[in-house]
Order: sequence, then structure tokens, then C-alpha cells
Amino acid sequence: DYKKINEDIEAYVKEKGGPDNRIFFFSLPPFAYESTSELVKSHCYSKSGFTRLILEKPFGKDSESFEKLAKATGKFFSEKELYRIDHYLGKEVVLSLPSIRFGNQIFEPLWNRNYIESVHIEWKEDLNTMGRGGYFDKYGI
Repeated sequence: DYKKINEDIEAYVKEKGGPDNRIFFFSLPPFAYESTSELVKSHCYSKSGFTRLILEKPFGKDSESFEKLAKATGKFFSEKELYRIDHYLGKEVVLSLPSIRFGNQIFEPLWNRNYIESVHIEWKEDLNTMGRGGYFDKYGI
């Protein structure tokens, strides 16, 4: 229930103080992006701080499906509010990047699409798809 999530966030901000900044991490199948984006926007969007979505890849399997997903999320959020990351970047080490960026005033005006064209992080692991091949065949990697 997204209304309940919003109530919980507002109660936390009221109790703890500070800015009402919100970051939502989407680790969803692509078909759920549009409806979930709409629910977050209509029920959980910050009224006084910022709201950001981190969208975990796969974000489409080709240019056409990427455009479709970009339009679906773009109905509710500006490009400034969206961050697309590779699914391996959900690791604990990289999860700290948003808090480093938004928690340090020196990075906030610099770590954005105006000054950073792309970020490449390589992570070497000896893992395979472990039975998830069907998912990746349908949605891409």
C-alpha cells in the first residue's frame, strides 16, 4: 500500500527531522515500471525534498523496448529524477553511491548528467545466471 509507505516516510521525517528526500530502488521486471512509477509519483512523491528512482537493469532488451520503458517512466518522472544502473551494481559497495552524492553538498551540484557523461564500473564474479536464463532471454541483460 503506497499510501501507507508515504505515511511511514512522513512520520519518520517528522520524528527525526531533516529533509524529506526520497530514493526508490526499482529491482522489478520491466512490465512493472510504469504502474509502480505512477504509484510512487501519486502517493510517495516528496512535497518538500527530492524524489529519485534508481532503475535496475535490464531496462529493455533493445532500443525499441528501452524507448517504451523510458516513455513509461518519463510520464511521471523527469530524466533528472531517474538513474539507470546495471543489475550487478545493486551490490552493497555501490549502493552507497546515492548517499555519498546526496549526503555531501560538494557532490550534489556536480554529480549529474550535465557534468558526467557515463559511469563504468566493472565487477568480476564467477557467477552464472543460476536458473534465471529464461528471465534474461525475455527481458535482456
